[in-house]
Amino acid sequence: MKRKLNEDEIDDLLDSARSNDLNELKNNLNLISTRLECAESDVISHTIDVYSKNTLLHMASANGLLEIILFLLSFNINNMLSFKNESGNTPLHWACLNGHLNIVKTLCDFGASPFEKNNSGQDCIFQAETNEKFDVVDYLLERYQDEEEV
Repeated sequence: MKRKLNEDEIDDLLDSARSNDLNELKNNLNLISTRLECAESDVISHTIDVYSKNTLLHMASANGLLEIILFLLSFNINNMLSFKNESGNTPLHWACLNGHLNIVKTLCDFGASPFEKNNSGQDCIFQAETNEKFDVVDYLLERYQDEEEV
């Protein structure tokens, strides 16, 4: 990417993802990628909150927004699933923390690891358990019962 996104553009994109406005997200991506003369995937991969280091996928995962998540994942951006915010949380951490089982399943299907640890040393299963999201805990334990934590 030749030029950088400005803070207002980042905020607009993050707000679109957080508020489940796929049309606005698509329109903003198109406008920004045209202005910056780059691919939309480049814009997505550089849309990171200046302070929290949250990405578009963090916002959509925290809020259980499947349509936004599937749109973002369709770009096949490296490290999107494992990108850690300022606290070391991945998008899967946030989906588990908030008990969005359908999002947890989707992120895992795309390759997210529930064994990633945040800056406090907590993995996704711990996040779900601590917040009493037992359907998420049960799902993750069953799905990964034969895998050992690395």
